[in-house]
Amino acid sequence: MKEYRIGDYAHYMGVTPDFLKHYEQFGLVTSKTRENGYRYYPFYQSSKLLECMKLRSYGVPLRDMETILNEDDAETMQEKLEKQAEAIRRQILFGQAMLKEHAWFAQWLERIRDKEGDWHVKEGAEMYFLPHSNGRDFLADSRIYEVLKDWVSWMPMVKSCREIRSLDNREYSWGLIVPAEFARKHGVPINSVVRRLPRRKMFFYDFRGTLRRGPQDEEIMPPERRMRETLARLGLKATDHVYQVILTYSHIDQEEFQQYGFFAVPVE
Repeated sequence: MKEYRIGDYAHYMGVTPDFLKHYEQFGLVTSKTRENGYRYYPFYQSSKLLECMKLRSYGVPLRDMETILNEDDAETMQEKLEKQAEAIRRQILFGQAMLKEHAWFAQWLERIRDKEGDWHVKEGAEMYFLPHSNGRDFLADSRIYEVLKDWVSWMPMVKSCREIRSLDNREYSWGLIVPAEFARKHGVPINSVVRRLPRRKMFFYDFRGTLRRGPQDEEIMPPERRMRETLARLGLKATDHVYQVILTYSHIDQEEFQQYGFFAVPVE
C-alpha cells in the first residue's frame, strides 16, 4: 500500500503532524523513517487512526486505546464506552445548568446595574448549607471534606455563602449553599454536617458595592449596613440565621474589591 510523508498523511487524515507524533509515542500508529530522514505512514493505518479519533471523542485516554482496539471484543468495548458516555451525560447536565445560571445572573446584573441595593419579600426555596470556615481558617470537621469536592464541582450553581448567626454580635461562618431541589436532581451529596434551610418567608436584599479588607471588628460592611437599614425601615425582624450569598467578585486586590450578591433573611 502507498506510504505518505507525515505532512501529507496528516492532511489526508484531518490532523496535524504533532498529533501523529503524539499518537505514535503511544504505539497507536507507526511510521518508517527512510534514508532521506522523513517519516512515512502506510495507508492501511488510516482505519485504526479513525477509530482512535472516535475513542478520543468519548474521552478515552491514549494509554487505554491500544487495549480497547487490540484486545477487547465489541461487547467489552461497549461496556467501557458506557462509562465514558455517563461522564458525557453528566457534562451535558452541568452545561445545561451553567447556561441557565448564566442567563439568570445576566438578568440579575441588569436589574441592579444602576442601584446599590434592591429588595423584595417572597417565599424562599428550601436550601442546603455546608459550613467550611470561620472566616479566618478552615473548619476541622472531617464530614465537610467527605462531600466538599462534589459540592465545589457544581459551582456556580453551588454558591459561596456567609451564614450570619446573629446580626447583633456578628457570629458567622463561611460555606457553600445550594437549592435543595438542585441538589436532589443532580446528586449533590448531603451528610450530617449539611444544614437544611426550610422553605419560609424571606426578605431578599440584592447588593453591589466596594469593600475594604480589614480586621473583623471594623465597622459593618456597607452592603450589610444598607440591608439592616432597609430591614428596620420596613419593620421586619430576622427570625433565624441570615445568609449572605456571593454571586461574584471583581477588581480584587490586597486592599479592596467589588462584591455582588444578596442577603436572604427569614422574617416574620
